[in-house]
Amino acid sequence: MATTQMVAIMILGLLVASSIDIAGPQSIGVCYGMLGNNLPNHWEVIQLYKPRNIGRLRLYDLNHGALQALRGSNIEVMLGLSNSDVEHIVSGMEHAKWWVQKNIRDFWPDV
Repeated sequence: MATTQMVAIMILGLLVASSIDIAGPQSIGVCYGMLGNNLPNHWEVIQLYKPRNIGRLRLYDLNHGALQALRGSNIEVMLGLSNSDVEHIVSGMEHAKWWVQKNIRDFWPDV
């Protein structure tokens, strides 16, 4: 049994190692949480990220202020959606297009 577990761990390790792009430039990613007290404004946060070579950012939900601060930063953004937004978007392609037009389109291609 121990041998089977070791083989499984080795295979998993090889899969992970083979998926890492060691030749290309690496980019640091962070999750940008906004729950708390006395947080800096969005622009200040993005200004902290840029000189630290943070090239990827996750927003937990739609925040126009954060998207506005990200304009021209060249930071890639992964946007989380609230449950109500997900329910609306999956109800049909027209709903999804409307949501993107209303919430995302104004920030493209600068973000």
